[in-house]
Amino acid sequence: MVENKNRNKKRVLLIFPPNVNIIEPFLSSKKKQPPLLPGFPLGLGYLASYLLKEGDYEIKIIDGYKDNLSIDDICGIIRDFDPNYIGMTVYTINSKVAVKIAEMIKANFKNKIVIAGGPHASDSFDSLLKRYPFFDFVVVGEGEKALLELLRALDRNDYGSLGEIKGIAYREALNGALVYTGDRAYLKDIDQFPPPARELVDFDSYIIRDNRLPYAVEIMGSRGCSNRCIFCSSQKPWRARNILEIINEMKYLIKRYPKVKGFMFFDDNFSVDKERVIELCKAIIREGLNKYMWSCLSRVDQITEETISWMKKAGCTKVMYGIETADSDIMKNLNKKISLSQVEYAIGLTTKLGIDTLAFFIIGSPGETVETIKKSYNLAKKLKCHSTIWSIMQVYPGTALAKLQPCDDFVGFLYSPEIENPCVMLSANIPVFENQGLNREQLKVIYENVFRRIVLIKALQNPLFILKKIYRTPILALRFLANILKRNH
Repeated sequence: MVENKNRNKKRVLLIFPPNVNIIEPFLSSKKKQPPLLPGFPLGLGYLASYLLKEGDYEIKIIDGYKDNLSIDDICGIIRDFDPNYIGMTVYTINSKVAVKIAEMIKANFKNKIVIAGGPHASDSFDSLLKRYPFFDFVVVGEGEKALLELLRALDRNDYGSLGEIKGIAYREALNGALVYTGDRAYLKDIDQFPPPARELVDFDSYIIRDNRLPYAVEIMGSRGCSNRCIFCSSQKPWRARNILEIINEMKYLIKRYPKVKGFMFFDDNFSVDKERVIELCKAIIREGLNKYMWSCLSRVDQITEETISWMKKAGCTKVMYGIETADSDIMKNLNKKISLSQVEYAIGLTTKLGIDTLAFFIIGSPGETVETIKKSYNLAKKLKCHSTIWSIMQVYPGTALAKLQPCDDFVGFLYSPEIENPCVMLSANIPVFENQGLNREQLKVIYENVFRRIVLIKALQNPLFILKKIYRTPILALRFLANILKRNH
């Protein structure tokens, strides 16, 4: 039960929903939907730290995915904690579960205000509120300030001022009409947001060997992206944190959690500003933090020999590049704004300097054919990267791709053949973009054949990398190999 000393504080429960495998029809299936990437929910951590800094709230974070919680488990936590407000991160991949949790809350508890946020809720707030009346509010876009202002208005019972809070959506109490208060301007100064409140969870349990980097933790050095790819819902303007703030967070994490051996920069685009990258690397070296491994996601058109050299000196051990395709017309369709010469240069340079290099490819983009997939396959064989990750183009709300292939209700979407026969890189509750002559089933067959071949080719090209991968993250590596050796659908 809630301690007496906190009785006067309003309580906020922040939930990261479990995987869809906890609800029907997935629960009864012998085969399960693919897992999400592991890691601490940074979005909820940032919300919690900002509310603790600026407000007077008691906050609890529960990670339903990591802790494999059932909806009954979550209801039990709600009974014990007795929150005034319940916030939930909604991704398209877990939106079905989020809706079920919200529905259960409304059925079992009185006067609990349920607030949705996150990428799916932001990009599909109208559909979410109209079709699923279990959410009272949606915070649209970057949530820290909007959520705080919303909670303060609710604390005062000041429903009349809700329309003045930019970046929220809700239904009018009298007539049920949908209200969206308008876009909230993105803050340029993101240093006013303190680091995520990792101390609200058992954070040591997130620091494990079998991660994308062993014993590494997620950290954000910037928000947003400098490009606008049509398949991506991250359309926020790029803004960087102060380098000193990043260094202080790294030092704090190392001191508080001795298990930490590395960092995964979760920036959508780490390499936007060349001078800033070099300045950050110099600061990492100056503070003696270059003995810790770190990884990042970068664009090939932003890489120079100088930046990569400094990254290597500063401890960078892995760089991931989004290539997507080898076809120039499809590149234009995706609004990638990169060239194949830039791809070969950046990947060759990164590999040459001894940094593990991973290239992402997508099949099934607008304009895709069997021939264009072959071009991507041949490029992947040619590139000097250590490994590649292939996926099938999926459609998410809020993207330009969703305008080309609309979906009225992403929460309700279900591709039933994949309930019993899931594909390792797809979720049955997310639509796939379909070109003429390349439907979902055809793409899955092509994906399986291409990915398996490329994995074997890269293993032969880079045997030491494979051995290093098995040594660093044995469980993940062996699980990955097992998936390669068996049929995925």
